[in-house]
Formats: sequence, structure tokens, C-alpha cells
Amino acid sequence: MDFGFGELKLNRIRISCSTKNKASRRVIEKTCAKFEGIERESIVSGDGKTHNLRVYSVLKWEFKEKKFR
Repeated sequence: MDFGFGELKLNRIRISCSTKNKASRRVIEKTCAKFEGIERESIVSGDGKTHNLRVYSVLKWEFKEKKFR
């Protein structure tokens, strides 16, 4: 996140993972990113099936304030 907010001067970083991927969900939640919702059927796997995504975000001011690294 340092690179995104510092070098790239982003204001918001979006993070997503499959609703079925519990390990990725735990990693994302450790960053204190805010859960925004579910994107329904937003990705297609190699077998042609659609899957839902959990969407999170972190804003620049939140990152600076909470200093999550």
C-alpha cells in the first residue's frame, strides 16, 4: 500500500477476492480494509462458471491515520 499511496499517488486502493477464498479474506481483513460489498457474478473461471467477489477498499487518509502496514 505504501507504493500505491506514495509512488502512484492513489487516493483509493480496491482489494477483492472470491467469496469462496477464506484465506485471502483473512489476509485482506488484517489490513483493516473496509468491506464494501459483494460483486455478483463478476469473474468467470476457466470452466465458464461465474463467481462472486468480496470487495474492500482503503482510502489514503485511512492508511495514513491507521498506519496499517
